[in-house]
Amino acid sequence: YVDLMATNIFVSDKKEYRIGDLGFLSLSALSYSTLPDKYRSAYTPPEFDDPMAPLNTTADTYALGMILYQLFNDSQLPVRDTETGTVPSPINADYELAEIIAKAIHADPTERWQDPAAMGQAIASYMQRNSVNDVPITHHTPLEPEEPAISEPEEDTTPVSSEEFSESAVEET
Repeated sequence: YVDLMATNIFVSDKKEYRIGDLGFLSLSALSYSTLPDKYRSAYTPPEFDDPMAPLNTTADTYALGMILYQLFNDSQLPVRDTETGTVPSPINADYELAEIIAKAIHADPTERWQDPAAMGQAIASYMQRNSVNDVPITHHTPLEPEEPAISEPEEDTTPVSSEEFSESAVEET
């Protein structure tokens, strides 16, 4: 796929997730190809910062890990520590799910899930051991911001004493 990101995942009428805007390379061409700048995003693995780096099969598991991180971290992508290359755990993920995500977004491609099926199996096993419910894991953010209601300024109905009234009349003149 190579260009997986949150905006390329859609929900069908049957409530199934579908990937749209499919990638542009076959698996056999990955080791001979580089990633053009127009396809780089926050979901692109760090090794692709080098424009001449060959593509690898862990790019999609990295991107999926970043999507999961964002989902379990109140829509925020991680900030990688420049010294250690690590990222903090997503705030809404327990330790087990955080480990699955951390492996997916590891800075070293040899430490990532090498096969998307292995990552899928780890997630499926996690879901079988843990209860899954309909409680949202992040706060709902509407797609379009609501228009703020325009209200008339409230009038000050505090009674004014005759002294205050006469002083304000003097100040105005």
